[in-house]
Amino acid sequence: MARIYRERVDEKMLEIYDRRPYIRFRYIPTGRFMKRPERIGVIGISGGITHGGKEPLELEVINSKWIDIERLLEEIEDPEELVNFFEEGGDLWNDLEWGNYQAVRDYFNIWLAETLEFRGRELRQEIEEEGIVIRYRRKRGGEWLDWREIRA
Repeated sequence: MARIYRERVDEKMLEIYDRRPYIRFRYIPTGRFMKRPERIGVIGISGGITHGGKEPLELEVINSKWIDIERLLEEIEDPEELVNFFEEGGDLWNDLEWGNYQAVRDYFNIWLAETLEFRGRELRQEIEEEGIVIRYRRKRGGEWLDWREIRA
């Protein structure tokens, strides 16, 4: 049984192997395997600054969602597909990036959504709640105003 992928989830290490069980979790301080959690959270962050209007606008989009590990293992049977799901450019990455794009397009405009840059994603043991939060602030008189939030 060879490990083919690993990624940090807070104080745990998610490891995917080429044979069953595909997904295992290792507690980093001790190095021991631990019971697999039912679900893990993932946070995808996009952001950007636009200078297209009268005043510059800085956007940050935070997309939080839960991944049900048991359901994921039922849907994906090949360990290579599981690795592709988690890796950069995989299904998870694309879902987060598309969700952020959609939210900005719906609340602002398509031009702002096109200028958005996906900055990456993190796996977490816990997230507050599932959903998309758009934070933005404007620049007036050479200074950035306070952040405002929209829950999508």
